[in-house]
Amino acid sequence: MSLADELVLKGVVVPCVTPCNSDYSVDYGGLKSNVQRAIADGIVIEKGVLLIAGGGGELPFLTPEQRRKCIETAVAAADGKAQVLGAVQDNGTAICIELAKQAQDAGALGIQLGPPCLYDNHTEGDIIRFYEDVAATVDIGILAYNTWWTSLNMTSDLLVTLSGIDNVVGAKWSSPAIHDYLRGYRKCAGTLMMIDNQGMHAQAHIMGAQGFVSNTGDFWPQYDLELWAMLERGEYRDVPAYMERLSWPFYEFRGRSSQRTGGEAAPKKAAAELVGRAGGPPIPPTQPCTAEEREELRQLFLSAGVPGVV
Repeated sequence: MSLADELVLKGVVVPCVTPCNSDYSVDYGGLKSNVQRAIADGIVIEKGVLLIAGGGGELPFLTPEQRRKCIETAVAAADGKAQVLGAVQDNGTAICIELAKQAQDAGALGIQLGPPCLYDNHTEGDIIRFYEDVAATVDIGILAYNTWWTSLNMTSDLLVTLSGIDNVVGAKWSSPAIHDYLRGYRKCAGTLMMIDNQGMHAQAHIMGAQGFVSNTGDFWPQYDLELWAMLERGEYRDVPAYMERLSWPFYEFRGRSSQRTGGEAAPKKAAAELVGRAGGPPIPPTQPCTAEEREELRQLFLSAGVPGVV
């Protein structure tokens, strides 16, 4: 049996922050603590997955060695209780192969693999060859990631083709075209573990999604786990009101923050610190949340009932 067969992509996918010290070096102790707290809060096998060193974990600013050590740290901290995905995305096949091998050697059972992201003029043939070449070098599962905002958009037909590649076992799925987003589930939900990355959790679950990407799992995993439980119980009518409590307001806060400084790390790290988890400064050129933004976020958390706000 391949290691890819052991990967379970189900429930809440948490893109973990990469904690940093004041000099922007990685705080591996803080990452270990965050992973252990996430597991204690219920992000365990069959209920969730921990994504390490992804976009929300400042992937573009981490060296290959830092990415490897982050994955290694998270796998050790998880201690078999939760599965860890290592994020693999860069500008070419060779470095992505290196990163994929490092993730496997570090103990991850899978990788989130996004297409090369420097240029947006790759062809579908380029993307197919890219996934085939990376998959041929590792034995762990691959979650195909449609990063249509930085690279060629994967159509549902391209996703069908990728699903035939060994080790491609899932898709972190979104699309700028709603009809093709839904078609992706129609065509692939029976063969791939589909993870919603469009924020359409109820519709995606109805169409066969096995999980969703969380915006709030870094600081309140139980909130997302209850949302997943609602979906599994088929309580779709209750989902909008539940998401209005925190998911959507926090997403809107992130959007406002991004008008001042780029990247996902500033609001995610501020949120983690507000509940006593490791965050630290975002890596430049991203700037930390301002005092006013932190207070706005604190008030949002208090109104939503986020536990442990400091």
